Amino acid sequence: MKLSYRTRSVDTVTPELANLIYNNLYRDWGVPRDHDWLQAADGGYFLMQLLTDDDPTDDADQLGEHVPASCGKLTGALRLMPVDPEHPDRQQIRQVAVDPDLRGRGLGRALMDRARQWAAEHGARVLWLKARKPAWGFYERLGYTRVSELYLSPLTKIPHITMELATMERLT
Repeated sequence: MKLSYRTRSVDTVTPELANLIYNNLYRDWGVPRDHDWLQAADGGYFLMQLLTDDDPTDDADQLGEHVPASCGKLTGALRLMPVDPEHPDRQQIRQVAVDPDLRGRGLGRALMDRARQWAAEHGARVLWLKARKPAWGFYERLGYTRVSELYLSPLTKIPHITMELATMERLT
């Protein structure tokens, strides 16, 4: 299986991508589909897609923003929020989703690793995220530590904790 990545802005989110995010992160919690779960406070973000493609002649395994939309099957996504100008060394990851039929095969780790690489290339030294309890162990295995107590998301009312990857030096 080859992996390739794309970045997208909020205005190019496809129905397939919106369904992956909604079905994996919100549907089972009773969050309405028309809720504001896809929008960032400032209206913009980067989104990397993880795709698989079994065609050995395809050049889609090149990391970058120019992967053809027709390349492979969408298997995962995350939101990498823009760097806050007041904290240029900190970047937030949101809405990490992997196709449930493909979990346990390293796709989530590959997606998170590519996000860390991209963030480091763009000046971030700290990544942070809001994690649901079932995902705590996954993020801890990636080096994230808990930096908050359990709280309810003000947007969705889903329980979360805040976690950080305090240094990204080993990734650059």
